[in-house]
Amino acid sequence: REDEEGNQYGVCLFPDGSECDAWSFLKGKCGKAYSYCAKKGY
Repeated sequence: REDEEGNQYGVCLFPDGSECDAWSFLKGKCGKAYSYCAKKGY
């Protein structure tokens, strides 16, 4: 995706239709149900 200034940024799209900034997902701030640990039952 691109912001108003033309800078690109990553977005994670989840099966339920929600989305999250890629860095926020990697930091565990959103999309926790779709993390590797959640998928593996940790």
